[in-house]
Amino acid sequence: PAPLHPDEPTRVAALHRYRVLDTTAERQFDEMACLASALCETPMAAISFIAERRQWFKAEVGLGVRETGRDVSVCAYAILGDEDIFEIPDLAEDSRTADNPCVNGPQQLRFYASAPLRSHDGRAIGTLCVMDRRPRRLSRVQRLALRTLGNQVMAQLELRRVLTDRIRIERRASRERRHAGLALAAGRMGLWELDPGRDTLRLGDGMDAILGLDP
Repeated sequence: PAPLHPDEPTRVAALHRYRVLDTTAERQFDEMACLASALCETPMAAISFIAERRQWFKAEVGLGVRETGRDVSVCAYAILGDEDIFEIPDLAEDSRTADNPCVNGPQQLRFYASAPLRSHDGRAIGTLCVMDRRPRRLSRVQRLALRTLGNQVMAQLELRRVLTDRIRIERRASRERRHAGLALAAGRMGLWELDPGRDTLRLGDGMDAILGLDP
């Protein structure tokens, strides 16, 4: 298995901020995976996110699964460096992957390339990857296409993160305004009052009467 990222806790926290894990399939991501497969002329492609113990696919072409264990993930190597394109021309000849079950097992993978997906603060949270069952290399144009599509994947995720955060902030502000309004109305009704000596709220005469308490 690939070693953990040097700043793994921060990287995983960045991934979870996007709230993408275990979401349903979506056409725009499926189309980007299909386009990566077509442009790079590979039978397999995936939008992959590396969580604590697993590799989860938001979209995939030719794989037939939505997740695997992190211990067999080639993408787990891709997130360790700072390359724009991470490429292994022959997985069977690379010491990092020669014993990988995806290489020696039924899938018989031989080629892998990916564009790392980086958060707005530079954390590698996953990849847009393409795979083949024969050794090969991407052309210059294919590398450019893969990197561009990877940027588009992150642009979609970043837009969603910003909108989701904004909605959450607006909802919190709305709740606080509502609570403040209720508190103000309760104060006007005498349900509570400020204790100036302790700088705290205490039940007012109105609330005493509602609760049946002695004055």
